[in-house]
Amino acid sequence: MENSQPTVEWTALQQFWELMEDDGEAVEDLIDTFLDDAPGNVKKIQVAFDNDKMDEVGILAHTMKGSSATLGVMRFSEYCRAIEAACKTNETIDFAGIIEQLTEEFAVAVKVLGQWREHLQNPN
Repeated sequence: MENSQPTVEWTALQQFWELMEDDGEAVEDLIDTFLDDAPGNVKKIQVAFDNDKMDEVGILAHTMKGSSATLGVMRFSEYCRAIEAACKTNETIDFAGIIEQLTEEFAVAVKVLGQWREHLQNPN
């Protein structure tokens, strides 16, 4: 699956910042939650897939799709959307490839969101 989305869409992250009325702590909390939860959820998706629990795979993908999109982590969100859609339609996808891409995108997002958190903590 080729994805031309940027790893992090800064305008989405900025919109979330503005929605939170420039509350850096709230934004930082959501970033922390995403960074803490995503690796375990990716593993849970893999285990559910391995056990043919596609409803669970779809629910986990849906959850991660929303939280990552809120933070502007668009490629990760798009891969989650593809997994969720495949679960709904029973479409055959390169699941191993998408999990690998999710893992790679998460590693990039960790760096980028870490920089954003650093900015929140030290705005000058």
